[in-house]
Amino acid sequence: MIDIIIPAYNAHDTIEQALHSIATQVNKNNLQVIIVNDGGEDYHNIVERFSQWLNIKEITCPHNCGPGYARNFGIENSNSEYIMFMDADDTLAYSYSLSLLSSAIQKNDANIIISKIAQINKDKEKNEFILTELEPNMTWLFGHLYKREFLNKYNIRFLSGCYNEDTGFNNLCLLFSFYENLEKGIICYDGCPATYEWRYRADSLSEKDNESLQHLQHRVLGYLYNSIKTFQRVSEYPIPIEQCIDFIVIVLFTIYQHGYLLYDLDLQTELTKDLEDLSRYFYHKCYHLISKRIPMENLLFELQAFVEREFTPEELEKTKMNFESFIDLMLSKSAITEIDDDNIQLKLLPSKNKVV
Repeated sequence: MIDIIIPAYNAHDTIEQALHSIATQVNKNNLQVIIVNDGGEDYHNIVERFSQWLNIKEITCPHNCGPGYARNFGIENSNSEYIMFMDADDTLAYSYSLSLLSSAIQKNDANIIISKIAQINKDKEKNEFILTELEPNMTWLFGHLYKREFLNKYNIRFLSGCYNEDTGFNNLCLLFSFYENLEKGIICYDGCPATYEWRYRADSLSEKDNESLQHLQHRVLGYLYNSIKTFQRVSEYPIPIEQCIDFIVIVLFTIYQHGYLLYDLDLQTELTKDLEDLSRYFYHKCYHLISKRIPMENLLFELQAFVEREFTPEELEKTKMNFESFIDLMLSKSAITEIDDDNIQLKLLPSKNKVV
């Protein structure tokens, strides 16, 4: 059986399309759909209508807590062998999407199976949709099937909030798979077509106010906080540092790439201190772990490859200093010794729940 967990906050306009795509799955009798109502209007009528085709139920969070909390709530209130996460405004690409993923994860006895996804964006100028096929990756949750036993074994869960909580979850999956040293821990199922359609919506939680400085800073804050909590979790296990180097380097480079947010006085906001505190914390904790294993010239080579792969020239123009100078700046002052989790998590919750 597969539990399909759908966090939803007043998503009545889009969720029926998602449910229709599930109802057409050839293995729908082996699926359980769990709508996690994240503190909005109920989905009783929709659940009742779709119950003639699907094993479906609605559970309700105590209040609007963000997708991370809602997905955890879904995990704790379900029990199937495998778990898939869907967003309420997305769809499964084909009627055999879940059958392919289910067969592959069982055949390989894998912890996670990941597939291609189709990203659908709307070109506002041409008023047409553009489809881009993305290769299997662990950046998002989409098109993934997770084994519950693996998630429970290491207590892999989302941090509460609505910014980059999926990054923290997937990084935990990656690093604990390295820890188990399983060749079949995570399988990239690139031999099949995209199984999941990720639809761009300008009013969605992840895209709303996407160009604003505050939204970008919240996303970076969420990324940093999730990365630090990931590092703290895996540090509790005897995972060789060599298996963590790629993760650490990517986080260091991402902090560097967004460094202009921290040090350009024209862009100061109330989030700047939190970003600087978390950045220094990570550099002081992690830079020395890799500096003895990767010479600076090699790090600079890795940086060049990373930024060419991840960022546009326009984005990089905003970075005001080179990597070596940025490292010196990060390490020039002492770092915080403890993170104020309550304060950071509050800032990553949906705005309506923030205390002003």
